[in-house]
Amino acid sequence: MGTQNKADMLAQTREQRVVEAFSAPSFREKQKEVTVQLVTLLEDDETDVILLNAPTGSGKSLVIEGAARATSGTSFVTTPLNALVDQIDNDDFIDEGVITLKGRNNYECIHPEDEGTPVDEAICQRDSDFDCELKGKCPYYGRKKNALDTEVVVTNLPYLMAEGMIPNAVQDTLGDRQKLFVDECQNISSFARNFVQFTVSPRSVPDAVWNNISLPPERHLDDMDRLVRWVKDDLLDAVAAEMQRFERMPFLSKEQSSEYEDLRQFKLRVDSFVDDVSGNEWVADMDKVIRKNAPNSSKVVFEPLFVGRFLDDLLWGRGDAIVLSSATIPGGNWLEEIGLGDKTVREISVGSTFPVDNRPVVCNLDVGKMVSEYSDDEDNREMNKWDMAKRIMELAHHHDGEQGFVHCRSYKIMKMLSRQYRNHGTVELNGEAIDAGRWFNENVQLQDRYNREESLEEWFENDKQVFFSVAMDEGIDLKGDVCRWQVLAKTLYPFMSKRMKRRKEYHYERDEGGKFWDYYNRQAVVQIQQAYGRGVRSKDDECVFYVLDSSAVQNQGLIQMNAEMFCEWFLEAIEGMNVRPGRGR
Repeated sequence: MGTQNKADMLAQTREQRVVEAFSAPSFREKQKEVTVQLVTLLEDDETDVILLNAPTGSGKSLVIEGAARATSGTSFVTTPLNALVDQIDNDDFIDEGVITLKGRNNYECIHPEDEGTPVDEAICQRDSDFDCELKGKCPYYGRKKNALDTEVVVTNLPYLMAEGMIPNAVQDTLGDRQKLFVDECQNISSFARNFVQFTVSPRSVPDAVWNNISLPPERHLDDMDRLVRWVKDDLLDAVAAEMQRFERMPFLSKEQSSEYEDLRQFKLRVDSFVDDVSGNEWVADMDKVIRKNAPNSSKVVFEPLFVGRFLDDLLWGRGDAIVLSSATIPGGNWLEEIGLGDKTVREISVGSTFPVDNRPVVCNLDVGKMVSEYSDDEDNREMNKWDMAKRIMELAHHHDGEQGFVHCRSYKIMKMLSRQYRNHGTVELNGEAIDAGRWFNENVQLQDRYNREESLEEWFENDKQVFFSVAMDEGIDLKGDVCRWQVLAKTLYPFMSKRMKRRKEYHYERDEGGKFWDYYNRQAVVQIQQAYGRGVRSKDDECVFYVLDSSAVQNQGLIQMNAEMFCEWFLEAIEGMNVRPGRGR
């Protein structure tokens, strides 16, 4: 039999396996082809990492689950949020070959002594001698035991990372698997940084620890050797003493059990820092802790300059083959950033199946730069704030009867825009005089800082036309009449924290300034595309996306200068700016 015929038979076998493994009764456009491609690469021994770049509407979850089951061996499938785990858990098409698993606090105890209590606060966590006769039926421990024997385990990213910090000798871990799928992978470096960094504050440690230490003076924060001695001699001694006190107790209250677990997790991070800092660069910074009904205090935050080395233990070591999927796979040197720069990588790119006319990106109505600090003109935001507020009002007038969603990016900008409406009196729109303050009060719903999801749900149900959001560019669904137009009021460039400034210095010291700007701009590129994807959720959906921050759309701005980092399906929708879609990913 010729080589070509063998290849044809193997491809046919894969397609048959995909059809049999696919949970849905039928395939969406491109789903079968993409799943077969993914299976082919998973069975290629020379491929270490597969990038699945697939936009909204491509049915990534079913593609991933189908590929996991159409190939031999066991799989982890991770997503960043429990809400996405729940979507898979509630999907009628996902069958018994898949099990979902979240942290203990998401399940309720069934033992009569603590029925209804979250498992992480239950009697088995508080009584060191307690042997639960119902453990096999426990919604958490029973589920975890079943997961060990289930082909595909779906969990959230923090859960799997937390398991990566547990010593291998400890029982009841999920172990490693042949395949690791990381969905919504675009923010994985931020997840890793947040996971390994630690903060010393009255909120992060018990009172017994906080009251037995004194934070180092701010002038010592650039002397890492001195800080490491403080961590070892003062902080860890106080932590160890408090942990020993907990461990001597035969029985813990729910509050004590929670405090002990938090302290244990805190110590794991501090120990990791002590082991790592001698050979790698970390940054320490001090900030204020605002406390209600108590005096304000200070806190010290320890962060690694780079995180890729941690991800091997936390994540990459959990699977032999790795699949990273997202609608917005980052470009540039992202793989190096997350510790996979030396791997053999293959990419599957799926174009959007949504008509481009239904999802325009309008780039010629911008009002000016909305950056403030670390720009050539520090007064940009002050100069342009009323123009921005007025343009949003004009777009609302243009889209009369249609709801709109504004991405403010920060509560500071949201408040700034709110003040503009209240302070500017009457505005003339198309020959009609409108009181800006009254228009704002009647038509705009603000995101609540402390009740984010609740305020969004309130907007879904009330008759206000516009929602002002902060950091809602991912994980929400604005399909259909819920939203017909969106505004990007501020591009999300990273804040120039002490860590960010040191990264810039680090790269320029090595004559590789381009690496820093690649890292810096990449986060803004991902944010714009993620925000854009909230509004059009199906072929029949329609939503206009207005980019009003000139730093993104001006000549030589973010989009033109970094088109190679954007997806082609985003660039092809741009109106009012000259950029070739073929430059995209």
